[in-house]
Amino acid sequence: MKSANRDFFTGFYLGRPGSEGQVFDGATHSKIYDFVGIVKDYDEVSGVVTIEQRNKFVIGDVVEFMRANGDNFSQEITQMHDVDGNVVEAARHAQQIIKIRTDKPTAALDIVRMRL
Repeated sequence: MKSANRDFFTGFYLGRPGSEGQVFDGATHSKIYDFVGIVKDYDEVSGVVTIEQRNKFVIGDVVEFMRANGDNFSQEITQMHDVDGNVVEAARHAQQIIKIRTDKPTAALDIVRMRL
């Protein structure tokens, strides 16, 4: 399981629920991945991907690109730059635009996630 989920109940769909109307067993989330960004652009010549950050990631982290068209792949982040070309150690600002080099191609709207 790679996405967060929890148990659910039919609610009022089958009539008024009795005491079984609340599910307490297994009510904890089983999240093992964090959504860290979305691909905005990919330059095929340089292999540089532009990511809009959604959660913090740093140099040395291994992220997974979830591809809309193609196989998912993992990539260690070895260097990052901001939009001005400055080297940054961490993407920690909400919706910060970050550029990294990838070993495989990606495309706009691909999802970037990281195992917790």
